[in-house]
Amino acid sequence: MLRQREGLQNCLLLIGLPLTIGAGAATAAFLFPDLILAEAALLGAILAPTDAGLGQLIVNNPKVPVRIRQGLNIESGLNDGGAIPFFIFFLVLANGEELNKPIGTIFSLAIEHIGFGALVGIFLGLLGEWLSRRAVKASWTSGLYHRIGFLTLAVISWLVADTVGGSGFVAAFLAGMVSEAMGRKVEKEEIIFTEAEGNILSLAVFFIFGVAAATRLPDIGFPEVVYAVLSLTVILIVPVAIYLIGTKLHRETVLFLGWFGPRGLASVVLLLIAMEEAKGIPGLETINLAVRVFLIFSGFSSISRQPQNFIPI
Repeated sequence: MLRQREGLQNCLLLIGLPLTIGAGAATAAFLFPDLILAEAALLGAILAPTDAGLGQLIVNNPKVPVRIRQGLNIESGLNDGGAIPFFIFFLVLANGEELNKPIGTIFSLAIEHIGFGALVGIFLGLLGEWLSRRAVKASWTSGLYHRIGFLTLAVISWLVADTVGGSGFVAAFLAGMVSEAMGRKVEKEEIIFTEAEGNILSLAVFFIFGVAAATRLPDIGFPEVVYAVLSLTVILIVPVAIYLIGTKLHRETVLFLGWFGPRGLASVVLLLIAMEEAKGIPGLETINLAVRVFLIFSGFSSISRQPQNFIPI
């Protein structure tokens, strides 16, 4: 499916994602002077992934042109994986600066973490697809068990990569990409199965996150509120407008693409990883509070992302 719908989603992912991270980092560096540049960039990377799960009413709305819906849906599914290398790099960079490590060592650690994850993901993606074909051909598996194997590949990729010192996110992401590139036909039942499991997990995580965020409401300050508002408007819309120059899309469509961008499970998970792996960086508390405030605002703003009548592209 991805190979058949290149174009808009490639622009959103390859150009828009780095621009969004950069804009978020620059804004964070200005509003939070206690953050060093690496920490500001880490905050931008945490908030970059979008979540189509929070905007299903848009992705599934027939009033929105098919090209736009497909682009948003695919991009939302891919950009969390695309943001991981940036997140890992800035996380290692922030940790390294706190420990006063040489810049060469920091770069080496980041590349190793990303590289090991990529190698594991590619290898297990190839191996998993080959084993899946053999199992189906030999009638060793079918139905529910074959669908479970689709989810198991991601879990195994994560565990193996983490064991060898690589990124589990990168491994799981590339394992799925390689599996699809090898011609894997994802059945509708597999999609329904993984979506159902994912939705249950997302609801549980958001419930826990909401309870935790409520305890920090008294700590919210003016900079956090301003950052959340800017992130939901300028930081989302301006990069979209820049990289869609020359596409001849209608102005309303460009604004719609920019406004669509609810943050979800990926940002919560990345925040939790940062809190676990970067306990020593001075700006962690600021990052923690800024992400919580932003996600609260993003959740409420998702209510407005429901087009009644959409102007053609």
